Amino acid sequence: MLKKALLLPIMLAVFLFHQSSLISAAQPQSLDTLKDKADQMIAQRLTSLNELKDKIVTIKKLTDTQKTQLTAKINTQINSLTALKTKIDADTDLDTLKSDSKSIVTSFRIFMIFEPQIHLIITADSLLTTADQTTLLADKLQAHINAAQATGKNVDNLNEELANLRNETANAKAIANQVITDVLALTPSNPDAKNTLSNARTKIKTVRENLVESIKIGKQIRQELGKFK
Repeated sequence: MLKKALLLPIMLAVFLFHQSSLISAAQPQSLDTLKDKADQMIAQRLTSLNELKDKIVTIKKLTDTQKTQLTAKINTQINSLTALKTKIDADTDLDTLKSDSKSIVTSFRIFMIFEPQIHLIITADSLLTTADQTTLLADKLQAHINAAQATGKNVDNLNEELANLRNETANAKAIANQVITDVLALTPSNPDAKNTLSNARTKIKTVRENLVESIKIGKQIRQELGKFK
């Protein structure tokens, strides 16, 4: 019994040493796995941000100042993510690494804010280009209506329809410009960013509806003008 009693502390010490060795061996593996995953997440976001920078150049309705401001925001995110990667790669504590890895999503919100932000601006920009084309169409139709009126044709209904076309186009432009203004002001830390983006998507839908109606009216006016020939 005495021999067994003397062996128990030794066996316990060996067991604890063995467990400690297992934990020490497992932690570096966990650190490496988390670092690899974090580095991949950062790489994905850096790729996205650089692609967004290239797209900003193509936006026609933004001023040079607005483009510069937006590009500067993206560069800030790129620099911060790059610095975070350096820190993560140097982390030696598992809890610290977990916290740093979590911040990739919670602090930067690239896919939640920046991507939809730029895409909405690009969409609004494209719709504004369409609205400009619709305005040019209205001007051409007005010239044809005036010519028909000069020959004694009754064009009251056509002028009324044309006024509706211009009104739909003007509304589309106003809303699209408002989308750009609202979305451009967003930052990753904005607590109301989701609502702003959701409202912007709803406004984009309205812009599309306005322009579809404008084009529809334009076709109707052309048909009516064709009857005068």
